[in-house]
Amino acid sequence: MDNKKNNMKQAMFEMFGVGSDQEEVKKEEKAVIPATPVFDAPIEKKPAPAPVSPIAKPKAAASYLAPGTTFEGTLKSEGDIEVAGSFKGNITTSGTVILRSNIEGNIEADSVSIIVSDLKGDIKAKGTVSVSENSTVSGNINSTELLCSGKIDGDLSVSENLILESTACINGNIKTGAITVMKGAVIMGGIEINTYATKKEVKKEEK
Repeated sequence: MDNKKNNMKQAMFEMFGVGSDQEEVKKEEKAVIPATPVFDAPIEKKPAPAPVSPIAKPKAAASYLAPGTTFEGTLKSEGDIEVAGSFKGNITTSGTVILRSNIEGNIEADSVSIIVSDLKGDIKAKGTVSVSENSTVSGNINSTELLCSGKIDGDLSVSENLILESTACINGNIKTGAITVMKGAVIMGGIEINTYATKKEVKKEEK
């Protein structure tokens, strides 16, 4: 009976193209196996390198002349200088000079602080000069700012602010951008207020 069934399928396939086992094979061949999706492996993000900071220039060492020490000559440095001993000569530095004893000589520095001591010489500073009470400067001072509570025998050239405390005594001519005089301060000399720098800044703002 199976032979008859097979013969019938074969006959139908030959006549109509259906009913053969080959049709089942074709259907199976047409079945498409779904492709397995392929995902790229996640890219590992490496941390950004830390910014390299420029190497800071080491600060120059400070110099200190102790009490009881005597020095004569020229002292040059890039760091701060503090003088508490006996000094005679010129001082040049890009740092700060602090005087705690009497000296003779000129000083050129970024800033100068004279504390209860006497200086016989000129001062040239890019920044601030401070003369404390009971201190005396016998020489000219050229600086950006000056705060005086002591006595100065010499001419003053201060490009910005000049402050004279009540104990200040100036025996010389003054040229400054701005001046503040406390009650009790003494000035024996001429005063010139230079407003050129201020006018120049105002013109820039107007533009």
